Amino acid sequence: MKMRTRFSMVLLCCLLAACESGSSLVEGVVGQSVTLTCTYDIAKHGVLSACWSLGAMPRFGCGSQIAATDGDHVTEESGRYKMLGRLEGGDVSLTILDAKKQDAGEYSCRVEVPGLFNDEKHSIELIIMDAPQTTTLKTDVSTKSIATTSKAVQMTSSEGLQNSSSLNGIKTKLEKHSITGSMVAIGVIFGLILVGAVIIAIIVRRRQRITKIHQQLSSVPSVSFSSTSSSLHLHHQAAAMDNIYQMDTDEYDYLP
Repeated sequence: MKMRTRFSMVLLCCLLAACESGSSLVEGVVGQSVTLTCTYDIAKHGVLSACWSLGAMPRFGCGSQIAATDGDHVTEESGRYKMLGRLEGGDVSLTILDAKKQDAGEYSCRVEVPGLFNDEKHSIELIIMDAPQTTTLKTDVSTKSIATTSKAVQMTSSEGLQNSSSLNGIKTKLEKHSITGSMVAIGVIFGLILVGAVIIAIIVRRRQRITKIHQQLSSVPSVSFSSTSSSLHLHHQAAAMDNIYQMDTDEYDYLP
């Protein structure tokens, strides 16, 4: 009977030991967020509840519980302790926001797997390190370097003045050329306008004279001949047409 009892105790201890995972070490930095990883096979077990505890995980329950989930939603969070993992993917990790020195220590995660002594437990040792300090380098400026800098500034100023005067001269020349070019352009435009006005006046005057000639021709009485003298009639018409062209030519010859 005693042998059976001892065997049962040993078997129970083995089962409990088998359910606990090995502890891991995580390092964090003061002022930064640090994540303690805890996951389970959701494809194998389905959606499971989980909890986080400060210190070692007790045999049953979650001890000093600081965060918990029912598998679908986060049911408990404390202060800077947040469960920000993908619950639908079996990620029940714990994130500590704005880590501080006093956050260092042991943390435990329990995933409640159905069945006797089937819970998965993870122990994590957290170490918080100081934030790296930035050092400022101080440089001593000697009198010689100051004098050199002053001389360089003076040279730069004189060069700037020379460049400024050169630029002013170039600008003046460009303004003169611009004014001369503008005057030439204005003269050309006025010349073109005058030529166009003269041409228009000539065309108008010629049209007026042509109109006057046509009016004079329309006032001349027509002469008709009998059918027996058709050749004479044609001769007079041709002569009349020649007179018209001569009058037209004479009018154009007297144009100013």
